[in-house]
Amino acid sequence: MTASPRIAGTAIKICFQSGTINRALNPPTSYSSKKPSPFSYPFPILFKDLFRMKRILLTCLTLLILPVNASAHGIWITERFGNQAIVYGHGASDDYYDFEKISEAHSLDQEGTKSPVTIKKTAAHATLKPLKNTAVLIATFDNGYWSKTKDGKWHNTAKSETPGAVFTGHYSKFTTSILDKTVAAFTPSGMKLEIVPLINPLTLHQGESLPIQVYYNEKPAEGLKVIGEYTTDGETTSGTTDGQGKATVTIRNQGLNVIAVSHTSSIDNNPELDEEGYFSTLSFSLDHSHD
Repeated sequence: MTASPRIAGTAIKICFQSGTINRALNPPTSYSSKKPSPFSYPFPILFKDLFRMKRILLTCLTLLILPVNASAHGIWITERFGNQAIVYGHGASDDYYDFEKISEAHSLDQEGTKSPVTIKKTAAHATLKPLKNTAVLIATFDNGYWSKTKDGKWHNTAKSETPGAVFTGHYSKFTTSILDKTVAAFTPSGMKLEIVPLINPLTLHQGESLPIQVYYNEKPAEGLKVIGEYTTDGETTSGTTDGQGKATVTIRNQGLNVIAVSHTSSIDNNPELDEEGYFSTLSFSLDHSHD
């Protein structure tokens, strides 16, 4: 697991605002013509900056390598080299995953008829081979148990299999991908957590509004924060679902868009499990030219 884009950005910002990187890369090449004393610039400042630089660079490195909770990762479907692929990552990251974690994948045609799809394993991603009349692709990803130990590290194992575990969660990912702009209406597919567009997003353009409805346990989910574009701004929420599970998202990109929502539930009276986490995305790609 890698640092989130926001954490990485903060690290870089600290480094540059401090001037440490600038001084390291661009040391002064000339000084005042006045003869400096042994205790004047540049020598005291140079030694002082050396220690300050060390502290700041260590801070930068620490921020960059901080782990991201497994519940923050998501999956989405997008085109890769002409094929529909399942991507697993956090924000802009694109991470390797165990293909066996894909627990289900199926397609829906224009009438909502469900059909299985062929899952093909490649070196980096699983690709899907849907039928020609596919309008929607749906996939479920069981990320398994993740346990956190006292040193702050996460392990993809159950608590009983992780010495020193202090917290364990079980995490599942869901995704819906819209492929056909002729479909007028969408209904929930029955996933534990899912985002249903209330109009076809492929009929819209960048900057326009897309109303959505979020379901948890097949019921409208109130109070869930919606990330308007997960791959390019995965730390910013664009709104919260209302009493009917509804929210409105402004379409960010004239290209791939991935809308995301998550939900966690605390587990009581279970020594092996502390929480269950669910992460769901809705993906679609708009044409780069208006029609």
